[in-house]
Amino acid sequence: MTTLITFFRFFIFKNVFIGFCALALFETTRLLNGLPPQLTPAAILIFSSTILYYNFHDISARLNFAAWASLKSSLLMLRFSVAETLLFVTCILLSGWYLIKLQPGLLILFFIIGLISFSYSVPLIAWKGQRRRTREFFILKLSAISLCWAIMAVLIPLAEAGIYVEALILCLQFIFVSLFIFALCIPFEIRDLQLERLRGLRTIPVVLGIRKARLLGFLALGIGMAILFYFRLYGLISLPTMLAMQFVSVVAILLVVYSKDEPSDIYCKFYIDGMMILQFLLVFVSLNYHETLS
Repeated sequence: MTTLITFFRFFIFKNVFIGFCALALFETTRLLNGLPPQLTPAAILIFSSTILYYNFHDISARLNFAAWASLKSSLLMLRFSVAETLLFVTCILLSGWYLIKLQPGLLILFFIIGLISFSYSVPLIAWKGQRRRTREFFILKLSAISLCWAIMAVLIPLAEAGIYVEALILCLQFIFVSLFIFALCIPFEIRDLQLERLRGLRTIPVVLGIRKARLLGFLALGIGMAILFYFRLYGLISLPTMLAMQFVSVVAILLVVYSKDEPSDIYCKFYIDGMMILQFLLVFVSLNYHETLS
């Protein structure tokens, strides 16, 4: 039992699970646009680079970016277990190998994601005589996260497959994923409320309060549900698929609205992030159910 708990904690807290979540969101877009689930070069790169980035983000909090000497000193103080080292090396090799296999257009999209993500964790933005991270700006924090995930989960799979999607439909798919991710971030924001307040950061719960933050998450998912109705109205998704995605939205609403004022890391990293995997599984089942009826 102890071994299983240790593995589970490593799987969650060393960000392997969020890698699978990113892969699930990627594959959901493929399914919704008539493509089968497939471990394409972009899919594998998204999986491995997501694990790498989220671990880098965790590590960045222990780094001193004030000067090169202090950064070098803080880097030398880092210590990793054998399992962590194997995970990082494996993800670096996978990311490097599949990066060179990408089309030039996809490289541009990955570069945009990488730049935004890097500025989220590292103080690159000059502001009022200081270097700041994207996450330190009230408007930019969740906008940056939602934008990166939407590019990764919508634009990249479609671009890799060479699928043309009508501009309006593409925009609505992009907005749906952005709102979905925005809402899933709310419990994380609530979890970090006290810490961010001590740091002087203006996050949504800090500025608006927990209740209004939850309301924003509810509204984001509600708009997403309206988009799903639009897709169904114009025959873009089947009834079973719409119901499957609406079900996930309802579960997500319950998790966001009824989260504790201090939600646990497991609640956020497993149950909240797990909505991406649940959505993929239910969409996959709904499409197979629809094909069986047809």
